[in-house]
Amino acid sequence: MTFTVDHSNPAFFVLSGSALGGPEAMEFTEAVNSCIGSGVVCAVVDLSGLELMNSSGLGMLVAASRNLVGAGGGIALIGANDRIQKLFTMTRLDSVFRQYETREEAAASFDIR
Repeated sequence: MTFTVDHSNPAFFVLSGSALGGPEAMEFTEAVNSCIGSGVVCAVVDLSGLELMNSSGLGMLVAASRNLVGAGGGIALIGANDRIQKLFTMTRLDSVFRQYETREEAAASFDIR
């Protein structure tokens, strides 16, 4: 997995690669915490570049959500393919993560002033 981040408000992460997880999970967590440290507590995560997600990837998103919500913000997801969407449904995380069709819809879901 690789990712890029746009430190706008909300922050925008684009994830890509064959699977979400692995050694890059720590880098992603550090990037989320860096955003929080700079006062950006809302994030949109684009999953459209990923083929699949494993338990490590789920844990990574749950940890990011916990950190962002704990800082007074939140996380929104876009672009989950059918395989990833089924995983969210099976683990019941579809009720935890807000998912949107576009970056603009996801960003508008946050009450940022």
